[in-house]
Amino acid sequence: MSRVAATWLNDLATLVAGATPISDLKAKVAGMSAMLGDDYPPEAFSRASLNHVARQVRFFPSYGELTEHLSAWWQAHRPPSRALPAPSGEVDREEETRQFWLTMTDQELRARVAKVDGWTGPGTATAQLVFRRKTVEGLNRYAPQRLGMLPPHWLQLPDENARGSTFGLLPAVPPIRSLSDQADAVTPPKAPGAVSPEVLATLRAQLAKRKAAA
Repeated sequence: MSRVAATWLNDLATLVAGATPISDLKAKVAGMSAMLGDDYPPEAFSRASLNHVARQVRFFPSYGELTEHLSAWWQAHRPPSRALPAPSGEVDREEETRQFWLTMTDQELRARVAKVDGWTGPGTATAQLVFRRKTVEGLNRYAPQRLGMLPPHWLQLPDENARGSTFGLLPAVPPIRSLSDQADAVTPPKAPGAVSPEVLATLRAQLAKRKAAA
C-alpha cells in the first residue's frame, strides 16, 4: 500500500517542486508514504486527488497540509459506505499494527530511535518528525508502559493544530542550526526511565485530548 502512496507522492513532487531538485524531496516522500498508506485506502491516491492537492499548494507541502487537502478531497469523493462489518483486510491490518507494537523488543525500539536520529540529508527534519509522531502514537495506543523508553526530544511533538506549539511537557531542545549539530543538540538516554511517570501520564492525557478533538 505504501508503494501506491509513494508513487502518488513522487508525481506530486514532480508537479509542485518548482526549482527544488526532486532528489531533495526523497526523504519527505519516504517518510510520508508509509503513514499515508496506513491512513488512506488505495482509491484515495488517484489522478483526480493528485490534481486537487497540486492545485492547492505552491510548494511540496508539509504532512499536515497535505493530509488536510487530501482528506477534504477524499471526504467529498469516497464511495458511499455500506452498513456492513469491516472488511477482513481492515481487521487484519489493525491486528498487524497491534502486534507490531506489542512484540517490538527493547532492543528493536532503541534501534528504531537510533536509526531515525541518525538520518541526514535534505528533508531529514520532516521525515524524523513523521516517524517520531508515529512511534509515540503507536506506543501510546498499544504499549503505553514503554513510552518512558523514548528520549525526551521524541516526546516534543508539535501540535498540528497550533503552529509552532508543542506539548510543553519537557524542556525545549535547543534549536539545531545544522545537521552536524544534532549530536550535540540532543543526547538520547542510555537506559529506560528518562521520563518520569507524571510526565508520561500528562503526555497520554494530551494525546487522548488531541485524538478526541480530531
